[in-house]
Amino acid sequence: MSHVPERSCVGCRVKRPKGDLMRLGVDPEGGVSFDVSGQGLGRGAYLCAGTAVECLALAGRHHGLARSLRLGHGVINYAKLQSQLAQIEETPPSPPR
Repeated sequence: MSHVPERSCVGCRVKRPKGDLMRLGVDPEGGVSFDVSGQGLGRGAYLCAGTAVECLALAGRHHGLARSLRLGHGVINYAKLQSQLAQIEETPPSPPR
């Protein structure tokens, strides 16, 4: 039996398998963005993939994202993250290799 890594959503705080979550990380410019590969370097935070819009709102309200990434509360641009999330949700999934 193989080990399935689990992570907690910074919005709703529910533990899920890592594959069911979307990763956010700090980009080289110091801003926060979605890491679509899920394997970016450095500190990361996770949101539930199915309810990412709601979990992002909760993470902003409770400052969970800023706390997880160890950033100040005013550093994260939530409007930018919401537009990135909309683009990710519009993009059809790539076929498996």
